[in-house]
Amino acid sequence: MTPFLVLRFAFAIAVTTGLRSRTPPATMAWAAHQSWITLHNTVLGFMGAPATLVLFFLLVAVELVGSLLIVPQS
Repeated sequence: MTPFLVLRFAFAIAVTTGLRSRTPPATMAWAAHQSWITLHNTVLGFMGAPATLVLFFLLVAVELVGSLLIVPQS
């Protein structure tokens, strides 16, 4: 992996961290699933599994919908 790609991933994670709380793990799962980062034989090796990818993106969708449905009390 080139230093440029490392900086791109670091920037993408930093940007998504500001959006929602569950988007950084979803971004990492997507990158691992696409083999943009190598997590095989590490503690985070499960992040590249398709089931993990689906789980994180479902959690992101639930968080987004949940934040849009909350109505402030007056």
